[in-house]
Amino acid sequence: MRLTSQIDPLGGGDAGQVEHTAGLRSGSASSGTTEPHGGRPHWLVDCRDVANRPCVITVLVDNGKVVLLGPPGETAVLTQAEVGRLRTVLQEAAELAER
Repeated sequence: MRLTSQIDPLGGGDAGQVEHTAGLRSGSASSGTTEPHGGRPHWLVDCRDVANRPCVITVLVDNGKVVLLGPPGETAVLTQAEVGRLRTVLQEAAELAER
């Protein structure tokens, strides 16, 4: 199953996240994916931690619910543009969760 997102889930965080995120990019539109979160659709949204290091917030759909995973042990700091992307992702995830 492949989902198309209206937003750009940009990369960040550790090398594994960057490598995984590179596979999510698709021109100006990007794709949600079902890997590696147990086959659950998910999106990545850029953010920074309080030390200004790049990281991501993961939004996924699990059994009709929307789940947000923040940077482990950190606070997510978002710019206005990142909040806009998060809002779009949450709307898409909510619509998918209703199905």
